[in-house]
Amino acid sequence: TTAEIRREIETAASQLIEYGKEQMIVKAETPTIVLIAALDGIINRLIDYHYKDILVLNKANIQAGFEVLWDAMT
Repeated sequence: TTAEIRREIETAASQLIEYGKEQMIVKAETPTIVLIAALDGIINRLIDYHYKDILVLNKANIQAGFEVLWDAMT
């Protein structure tokens, strides 16, 4: 189900973020759940804009979204 997939993605993201914190790559002071919310927000908004024909969901725009997120996390 969609809920199960979302939980799996959030678990993977949480593990990756925690690893990034341990390696001092990701901001340790920011709660992991806040960083997951930022990731979730960017993904959801890009998809929403795509369905509303505001944005073409292509490789360049996906990359730009993740670059913005990465800059916020590090």
